[in-house]
Amino acid sequence: LIFYFDDSHFHARLFKLLLIGGREGLVGYYLVDIGKIREAIRKRPADFGRIEDDVMTNAIIYLIISASAYPFIAIYNSCAAVFRSMGNSKITFRVSAVINVFNIIGNAFCIFVLNMGVAGVALPTLAAWILGSLMLYILLKNPNRQLYFESTRFTLDLGHIRKILRIGIPGGIESGLFQLGRVRWPAAL
Repeated sequence: LIFYFDDSHFHARLFKLLLIGGREGLVGYYLVDIGKIREAIRKRPADFGRIEDDVMTNAIIYLIISASAYPFIAIYNSCAAVFRSMGNSKITFRVSAVINVFNIIGNAFCIFVLNMGVAGVALPTLAAWILGSLMLYILLKNPNRQLYFESTRFTLDLGHIRKILRIGIPGGIESGLFQLGRVRWPAAL
């Protein structure tokens, strides 16, 4: 692992994130703390090569802001999957079009009008994912749909969670190792 933690409540928060946001929420939890990112990069300089300070600062800014969007991406994808399972991909297409237009306009405004730089690219993307997840969630509260949210009160079914984690954790580890290999192999050459 690249990231090291010395947090006494880490396991409790990790479990909650697995239940709430899945893999995206977990990755967002790892990446949001700027101190841990810098520490990890300093401990493994061979993985990243030589990076100028301004490039590293901009990369960390983008990483923190974009990682904040991971839980909203998970919500968006979950809600979109529900709509697709009902055979209604038209709604997901329209919401996707809205958030993409919002993202493009937000990027142009933040970069060219507000001169925000890297944050001007990442913030509209975060806002677009928040908007998209809220739109789909609200649309799924309509009781006239085949599947809908009846209540906003959530309960945990530990039996189902265990079944999901038995499949998801090995798959996530395999995917993570594959991606790590893709990063490490070119560095070895």
